[in-house]
Amino acid sequence: MVDRLFESFTFFVIQIILCIFGYMSDSVVYFKIAAALILCFCIINGKRQKYIINPYYLFILTPISLLIYYNISDSFLVDLTSNTWLLIISNINALLIGLHYTSKTKFRERILGRTNAKKLYTKLAITFVVLGVIPQFIYGLTRVTIPLAYIISMLSTVGVIAAMATKDKKLCFVTIAIYISPLALGGASKTGVLTLLLALIIAVEKFYLNRSSAAAYAKARRRIILGCILAIPVMIFAFTFANKDRGRYDADEGYEYYSSRVEWNYGTAYFMPYMYIVTPWANLQYVTETQDDRSNGYWFTKPILGVVFGDYYLKDEYVPVSYSSFNTFSFIGLHFKDFGYWGSLFASLFLGFFIKKVYSLYIESPSPLDAGAYVFTAQATLELFFSNHFFGQSYPFMIVIVMYILKKMLRI
Repeated sequence: MVDRLFESFTFFVIQIILCIFGYMSDSVVYFKIAAALILCFCIINGKRQKYIINPYYLFILTPISLLIYYNISDSFLVDLTSNTWLLIISNINALLIGLHYTSKTKFRERILGRTNAKKLYTKLAITFVVLGVIPQFIYGLTRVTIPLAYIISMLSTVGVIAAMATKDKKLCFVTIAIYISPLALGGASKTGVLTLLLALIIAVEKFYLNRSSAAAYAKARRRIILGCILAIPVMIFAFTFANKDRGRYDADEGYEYYSSRVEWNYGTAYFMPYMYIVTPWANLQYVTETQDDRSNGYWFTKPILGVVFGDYYLKDEYVPVSYSSFNTFSFIGLHFKDFGYWGSLFASLFLGFFIKKVYSLYIESPSPLDAGAYVFTAQATLELFFSNHFFGQSYPFMIVIVMYILKKMLRI
C-alpha cells in the first residue's frame, strides 16, 4: 500500500516537472511524454482493479487522443499551444488525483435474499425496459420529445442489467429485444449501441463470472478483454449504420466531402472516427483563445438545477462555440467556461471524486440498480476526451439520484 502511494505520488511529481519543462521550452515533446505516462498510469492501475470496465481503462482513450493528435487540416484542427497543453495535462491530473485518492463508498444497504431478489429484479427488469423505450417510440412516431425523456430512457438500460442479475435467459432475451425495438422506427444511435455494449459487459462481469475458480475466472476475463477489443471495430462500423436521422453513412462519400481540406493517408473508414477523437482539443483551444468569459458555475450546477429550471438561466455566451463543424470540447471545455484556466482544476478534481464513488459502490453492491447507474458513469468516462456528458448532458448524475431514490422507496 505504501509502495503504491509512493508510486502515485512520484507519478504526479513527474507530471508537474514535465509540464514546467514543456511550458518553459514551449515544446510539445514534454507534454506528449506526460500523456504517454498518463496512459501507462491508467493501464497499470486499471490492471489492479477488480473489474475490467473500470475508470482507469475507460479513461485510456483520453491520453491516446492526445498522443495521436496531429494537425492534418487547418480547417478543422490547430497546432496546440503550450498554454493549451498545460491546461489539458493539469486537468487530466486533477481528475486522476480525485479518482486515485478518494476513499471507497461503503455499502450499508440491506441485502435481499436470493429468492426475493430474483422476484424483485424480474419485475423491475420488465417495468424499466418498457418504460425506457416509450420516449423513443413517441419521438419516432411524432417527433415530440416528452419531458424528462432522457431520464426515463435510461431506465431501459437498468432493466437489462436487472434481467441479467436474475440469470434468467428468457428474461434477458426479452428485455434486450425490447431495448432494441425502437430500431424498427428507423435509425440508430452510436451512443445507444455503446450503452448496450457496456451494460452487457458490466452485467457479465458482475453477475456471471465464477470467482471461486482462479483458472475459470482468468479465462473469463480474457474473453471479456477480447470482447472489448472486438467492440472497437463495432463502434467504427457504427458510423455506418448508427447515424440517427441522417440516413446511411458511406465512409468513402463522407471522406470525399473533406478530402480537399485534409491530408489523410489512411483508410477512409478511419477518417471520421479520428476526427471525432482529436477535434475536441482544437475546439478547446479555440474556446480559451476567443471565448474567455465565465458562465459562473452554470454548467457545474446544471445536473441539479437543470431539472428544476431547464435552460432558463442558459445564456448564449455560456455555450462554447466550436472552431469547425465538429462541435465538442472535451471534458475541459465546460470547466474552463465555468471557472477559468486554473479554476477548471476544481471541477476536474470533483469529477474524479464522483467517478470513484460511483465505481466503488458498483464494486461493493450486489444490486443491479447500482450496476445500472455505473453504466452511465462508465460511458461518460470513456468519452471524456470527446465531451463533458457529466455536466453538459448530466445523465450520469441524474441516474445515480434516481437509483438512490428508488432504493429508498423499495427499502433495499
